Amino acid sequence: MIWKTTFNKITGLTFAKSITLAFLAIFLFSANNAQAQIQFTPDGNYSVSEYADAVVKDINLSASGTCDVKQVYSVVKADDDGPYLLLGIYNGNAGNSIFRYYLDTDPTLDLGSETYKGTDYPFPGADVVVQVNANDSPPLVYKWDGSDLVLNETSGVIAKAGDFNSGDGQFIEIKVPLTGEDSAINLCDLAEGGIINLGSYLSFKGGSLNAEPCGQGNIGLDINVTGTISGSTSYCSGSSNSTTLTLTGNFGAVKKWQKNEGSGWMDITNTSNTFTATDVTVTTDYRAVIVNNTCPGNEVETGTATITINEASEASISNNNGLALDCNTPSTTLTASVGTSYAWTNTNGDDLGSTASITVSTQDTFTVTVTDENGCTDDASVTVEQNITEANAVITGND
Repeated sequence: MIWKTTFNKITGLTFAKSITLAFLAIFLFSANNAQAQIQFTPDGNYSVSEYADAVVKDINLSASGTCDVKQVYSVVKADDDGPYLLLGIYNGNAGNSIFRYYLDTDPTLDLGSETYKGTDYPFPGADVVVQVNANDSPPLVYKWDGSDLVLNETSGVIAKAGDFNSGDGQFIEIKVPLTGEDSAINLCDLAEGGIINLGSYLSFKGGSLNAEPCGQGNIGLDINVTGTISGSTSYCSGSSNSTTLTLTGNFGAVKKWQKNEGSGWMDITNTSNTFTATDVTVTTDYRAVIVNNTCPGNEVETGTATITINEASEASISNNNGLALDCNTPSTTLTASVGTSYAWTNTNGDDLGSTASITVSTQDTFTVTVTDENGCTDDASVTVEQNITEANAVITGND
């Protein structure tokens, strides 16, 4: 009996603990599951923090019409659904207008143009059209298949109208998923470099495409969605150099870096988000190759950075009176080849001026250092001879 009572007590305690652990497990699962479902939904309003890392393109800062665009903001982010492109459109005024934005995501497809009210509007290179109504109607997304614009009803694109400044109604946010079979833009399928070009827009007042287009404009914004490398710079040929390149905005781990000196891409063993290029002698492009779960089995190339090596313009010296001075030619003007700055010296290293031309009247070797528009320098020298013999005066007279 004592054994049985003890057993019952232990059993009750174990049962209570089991219930507690079960509830704890359910709570943790619910919390983790809720955390896994974090998704970004645009509210239509501009905020400094939301667009802190955005690329900003000024279109027409003086625009004041409902059909016009002032600025475009572009930033690539990620939520639990994967990477997405967030576009912020700052319009000239609030109002019920339709905007069609034309994007180039595939170099093999080209919409070419569209015709409205008998007028052709060219959109070279465009293959994706995102249509947004400023009155918050659901966006429409079309993909050019080579012969027709096909409506994509499962693209996942979200658009929301809101404010740039509180209450002005002049801002539109567009979230474009960058992964998934149904996505209008899939970064796993993008051409080398991961560049999307937001080329232009066409707008219609009154919320109908049957109306006369009321606005159009070139945007010309290149958007890199696979990662951007900063550090592009230039050097003069022959100078020692060291440049640190930094990759940001990539969705995945770096497998390797690559460089192209003009004859094709060559691998560089480096898995860091930074790479230091030293003593580069020819203009060279650099990029990274990334791998991730977003694009299983794919190696995705990032955007590129370029280190440019400039050859100095060859310096030369011309003159107006030759280089042999005598009594009849006591001076000559020396003129350097075209540059942005000049420094003249003689054999002794004396500073003779910083203009393109100097006039000399002595025998010496003159050197000019010419700096070109790229900041590169080259020297040229000439030697001026002087042959001035004093005349012997002779006086004759009569005895």
